[in-house]
Amino acid sequence: MKDQMPDETEKEENDESSDQTMETGSAWPSSDPKPPGRVNLYARKLARSLVIASILFLGGMAIAYFAFQRPLTSGLNDRIEQLTSEKGDLEAQVTALVEQVETLEPFEAENQALQSSLAQEELHVRLLSALKDVQSAQLSLALGEVDAARLSLSRTEDRLEELGELLPADQQGVVDGMVQRLGLVIDGMESDAFAAASDLEVLANSLLQLENTLFTSP
Repeated sequence: MKDQMPDETEKEENDESSDQTMETGSAWPSSDPKPPGRVNLYARKLARSLVIASILFLGGMAIAYFAFQRPLTSGLNDRIEQLTSEKGDLEAQVTALVEQVETLEPFEAENQALQSSLAQEELHVRLLSALKDVQSAQLSLALGEVDAARLSLSRTEDRLEELGELLPADQQGVVDGMVQRLGLVIDGMESDAFAAASDLEVLANSLLQLENTLFTSP
């Protein structure tokens, strides 16, 4: 009996110790994680902020590209295509003009020859007109019609000046002498009809000589 009593007492103590251990849970290691420290919390917040900032940045770049860069690039490409097309049209026009010039080149010499011939014909007309005036005045003066002779010479000075403008520079002095001779005729027509008739003869011969020099074929 005495030997069994300590065993029962020890058993009861062991049971009470087990109950206390189960109630307090201090006999088993805790499975709950330790709360994170300040450094870990800050790192998590920083990582979260960086991710959000990256998303916002990429989103902003995408919006900017589709809202501004892409339309601008598209517009520039359209403008480049338009300018390229216009450049091609201009090059075609230049080519066409060059071909026209090359086609007209054979006619250039002919055109210059025609211009020269026209200038010569105009010169001849001025000379013959002045000669006609002088010959009409000679006839009127021979008939004693001084007023008619003066009327015939009313435009002769202008014709001679026009003739001098068409002549080469080395022959303009000839026309200057004719103008001076005409002035003598007009001034002395009433006072000395004979001297005026003589001056008209000299003037007519000068015009005929100039015509032979310019227009008579050798």
